[in-house]
This record gives sequence, structure tokens and C-alpha cells, in this order.
Amino acid sequence: MRLLLVLTIVIFATSCTTAPEADQQPELLPTLVPDISFRNLGPGNRQLELINSIVLDPAAGEEARIVQTTAQEKEAIAIVFQPASGDTTYIRMPDADGARAIAVIDEDVFIGTYLKGQVFHWRQGMETPRAFQLPRPNGERLEFVFSVDKASDGFYYIGTWPEGDLMRLDLESGTVTNLGPMTDDPPREYYLRHINTEFEGRLFLSFGTEVSFKEYNLETGETREFLPASMRDRSWVSHSTRFRNMIVALVDSPSTLVFIDADTGEFVREVESPGGRIWPHNFKSLLVHHEHIYFGTIEDDQLYRYSFDEDTFEIVGQLGHPIGLAEDDLLFARTRLGFYTIYDLSTDNIVLQRQSDFLGDGMLVHSIAEGPDASVVGGTYINQGLFQYRTADETMYAPGRAVEFPGQIDNLVTFNDKVYLGHYTKGRFSVWDPQEDWSPGSDQDSNPKTLGTVGNVQDRVPHGVVGPDNRIYFATKPEYGKLGGSLVVLDPETEEFTVHRNVVKDQSVYALVPDRSRYIYASTSVRGGLGARPAAAESKLFVWDTQSDQKVMERSIVEGAYEIWGLDWLAPDTLVGAADSVMFIYDVKGDAVIKTKICAPEEIKKVVTSRDGWIYAMTEERLLRVSTDLESVQTIDVHEGYWDSMVETSDGRLFVGRGPDLLELVRRD
Repeated sequence: MRLLLVLTIVIFATSCTTAPEADQQPELLPTLVPDISFRNLGPGNRQLELINSIVLDPAAGEEARIVQTTAQEKEAIAIVFQPASGDTTYIRMPDADGARAIAVIDEDVFIGTYLKGQVFHWRQGMETPRAFQLPRPNGERLEFVFSVDKASDGFYYIGTWPEGDLMRLDLESGTVTNLGPMTDDPPREYYLRHINTEFEGRLFLSFGTEVSFKEYNLETGETREFLPASMRDRSWVSHSTRFRNMIVALVDSPSTLVFIDADTGEFVREVESPGGRIWPHNFKSLLVHHEHIYFGTIEDDQLYRYSFDEDTFEIVGQLGHPIGLAEDDLLFARTRLGFYTIYDLSTDNIVLQRQSDFLGDGMLVHSIAEGPDASVVGGTYINQGLFQYRTADETMYAPGRAVEFPGQIDNLVTFNDKVYLGHYTKGRFSVWDPQEDWSPGSDQDSNPKTLGTVGNVQDRVPHGVVGPDNRIYFATKPEYGKLGGSLVVLDPETEEFTVHRNVVKDQSVYALVPDRSRYIYASTSVRGGLGARPAAAESKLFVWDTQSDQKVMERSIVEGAYEIWGLDWLAPDTLVGAADSVMFIYDVKGDAVIKTKICAPEEIKKVVTSRDGWIYAMTEERLLRVSTDLESVQTIDVHEGYWDSMVETSDGRLFVGRGPDLLELVRRD
């Protein structure tokens, strides 16, 4: 066997794009409001995030190819990639957003997408994959397809989110049947994360975020819970595999392999991963080879081998997570950042390694803020991509991933010409100095430099501001299945955190607005991590004293509102905000809500008071302009690609993220 290390980069864009000359500036795009136009400044980051992988043609041995899905937002892309040669083919699913699930059965490839919840069928030679629409007889959302596999009855089964519905596909007739939710009492967010078809006449269904692991009888449709009672306080069953006559469930977190007798349902053994969380996304995340189980860890990309008979773990190497086998003994593996290895299990030798980077048309702009020198800094979903639009010379700088762990940049705060980043997952933070060379990592001289996690089961970072005391305040939301967010205080001098959890009991902290003296005005949501059942009835506004480090006021704003996303100053003593779809005006001195109005059919995620005399608001589907008395509500644009990315810079320019693109609102006056 030979050892070959090669480098492949699939390039569709450079990391720094210069704006055209003055007479070649992007054409102004019309909106639904005559005096407002868009100027499209292009995508912030094009680096595709690889999700699910599987070996396409295992009989080809070293020459085998891999099919892998990507978290692309502008369109759904799957990549056929051959590590031996670097040859790459893109499979594009029309009218779909992002590809998640993947399965290969003989020569057939099945790809599940998200946001529109579809399944596509592709095989070599097809120009366009065949699309199957999922039935929604009860108005189900069915936004994500997380799992696809073929069962012993000849049908293909599909797992979805957020209802946890199970689908059955008859490929010959093209019929998809919705078998309904496979849960006893589904909460708001329910993932049918994985479907195991390795046993005759039945399926094993893995669920999160309210953890469950069920056997499904293909003949009767009856289900039976297989997860031991001791595990039912966890958040996920992420994956499963067959080992002998046992079903092995991957339960998180912490990542634990749970061995269960597949016939009796009796618990056999549980073993916790020695290297932290196990990568759960591949078709063969738990790969059985002879008498061993192989898996990869997320944080350090170590490939582990577990011996059931000896009950021992062994590190094979920093090779990433298993993708599948070719010719029985050749294990294909990949790290999170696209480093591929073919490893011969019969000789314990590396056959080939290749680094690859895949670029697409642009990842969803997830967050933006004002950066140094009135620039716009932002992060993209879900690849931790960082970008900076430099308004001084109209260039887009996109250096790549800001950190080495998975997730996305939730929020950015600029202080003293440095940019502080709040990251999903695990409520982690980093700091970037745009004046220094790009060298991400966790060492003291890294740039961006990872500062660490705030712990306290926190996960997402919805907002951040610089306080009147020159400390940085971040709002956080807890992990999947948990309640109780926090207010995080970061001292930029020491880079140390102080975490105030459950400032409002069992509620997440969402939006923050500082005053000019000593207080932070903050809003909450009754929602916790995905899948958690709310314990509170309505969201709150609270006031935090930065001198005493304690809450000094808490009150309801809009009766029954689940969450208050947006807050901004309307006048020196007046706040404007959004609670669900209701905008409100709050008199700070009088402690009174002086006006409310329903301004959108969806939840309003962001509110910005502009110096042009209007309020701008954003939902996931539309951009609004609202008068300061809330009487006039104008729809500027309707598009599925909005989130909560909007900022007006200190020089008065207003920017929004829409899909993968950064747009500037050009206002005629």
C-alpha cells in the first residue's frame, strides 16, 4: 500500500473581493417601497459546511467515491468526491435549501433537504435529481429531513423535524405516505434524527430533543420504547447501529454507547465516550468492522476503536469520523474541516490522505454588526465563517472559519477596534483583531483567539452589547432540552467571564440595550433550548445594574408574549421593541407601555431605530419600515432568507443580511 498526501481546493470565489469601479457599481434593486432600493454587496462567506457522508461505490476500493451533504443555504448541494484523485461533482437539488440526510442503496442515492423538507433521488447519469414532496395532511411544517434508509419491506423510510413524523416512500410508484408523529407527546421541537433498518421487520427510531429510542414494527405500526429509564434525562439519541444481536444507541450528552438486546429490549451495557461528543451526522457514524465499533469525536477529530469483548477504547489516530468501508477493510474517514483519510484496518496503516475545501454560492448570513471604522462584520450559518465588509474601500473580506469547533457565529460586538464573537455551540467566545494577521486557534497569539465557553449548560448567543462600564454583555440561551439562559459579562482587559444564570427564572435572555449611565435593559423568552417545554407563561423586560451586578427591575410587557426579540432606543427615555409579532413603545421613566400594535404575521426578530426617522424591523420572511408612532407599517421586501441580521452603522448606512447576501438599503432622501 502507498501513502499519498495531496491537496485539493475547489474554488468558486476569492477571499477578498474588490467592488467594481464607480461606473460599475451593483445595480440598484427595487423594493416594495418606492423610495428604498437594495444594493447587493454579495455573499459574506462561500465555504460549504460538510454534514453527512457515505461511501458511494465500495467495490472500487481505494478509488471509491464519497457522497456528502452540505449546509448550503442558497441551494441544496451534495458533493460526489473521490479522495484518490480529488475529482469532484456537485449534485444540485433545485428549489431546495440545504442538504442533510443521505443514504446509498445499491446505485441509488437519496438526499433529504431542509427548510422545504424534501427528498431527492439521484443516480449516476441523472442531470437533475428526482424530487419527492412530503405530504402534510395536518399542515405540518416538516422543515428538515434528517434520515433516510431502506427497510426489509422494500420501502424507504424518512425521518423529519420538527413534528417527528415518519414517512414511507414507494420508489416504484413515487408515493410518499405520512405515517404521522412517532412520539407520545411531542413538544415544539422534535427530531427523528436517525432510522436504523438493520433488523428484519422493524425499524429503530432515534429522537431528540426530548430523548426517545423506539422500535417500530413494520407490519403492525406499533412502537416500543427501548431507551433505559436512567437515560431519559438526556437530550438526544443521535444514531444507532447493529452489533451482533444488539442495537447500539448513541445517547447524548455526554456521548454514551448504550447496548440493548434487540429482541428482549433488555439493557446490556453502557460506555461513555472517552473523547467527548461523538460525531452523529454520518450514515455510518458508528461503524462496525468485525468485532469492533469505530467512531470519531467532534472536538479533537480522534478516531476511536471500541472492543466489546475487552471493554476497551483505543485511539486509531486524528483521522476524524468514519464515513464507510470499501472492499471490507478500507475505512474512509474525514475531519470536520475536510481532511480525508483512507485507512487499511487489516494492516493499521494509512493508505491516502487529502485536504479539500469546497466552496459554493454563499452561506446564510446569520449575524451582522458594526465593526471598526464603520465596517460591517458578520458571521454565516453554520460554518463559523467570518466576514468584514470594508465600507472605506467597498471590499468584502472573507478569511474563513473563525474557530475550529462546529456551529456558527451568533453575535458580534466591537470594542476598542477588536471584534468579540459569540458562538453556538456550547456558548463559546472568541476575539478577532482585524489589524493583525489571520491565524485562528486557542493559543495566546491566535487571531481570532478562542476565549472558551461560559459553561452553565449555555449554547446560543442571541445578542451582545458594550455596557456603560466598558464591559461586554452577552445574552445566552441554554442547550437542547434545558431551561434557563444567562447574562454573560466579559471583561475585555482580563478576558474573563462572569455568568449570571436564570436572571429571569427558566427564561432565555434575548436582547440587550445599554443606557448611557449604568443600566442594561434586557428582554427574555420563555423558550429554552430546542425541545425544552416552557415553564413560564410570558416573556419579560428586566433592568440590570452594571455597578451592583444585579437585577433591579422585572416586568411583563405584552401579555402572553413568548419572546421579546428586538429592543432599541426610540428616544432618550423611550424603548421600542417587538414581542412575538407585536411592536411596543415603553416609557422608561414612567415604567409604562404606552402603545402596542401587531405589525407582522410572523415573529419580529430585530428592531433598529434609524436616524432617518423610521423604525426598521425584520421577521424571518419580511423586512418592514414602521413609523415611530407605530401607525404606518410598510413592507419593504418579502423573502424567506431573512433572520435577525440588520445594523445601521455610525455613518448612517443601513445593512441587512438576506440569504447568503449582504444588502445595503439605499434610501432616496
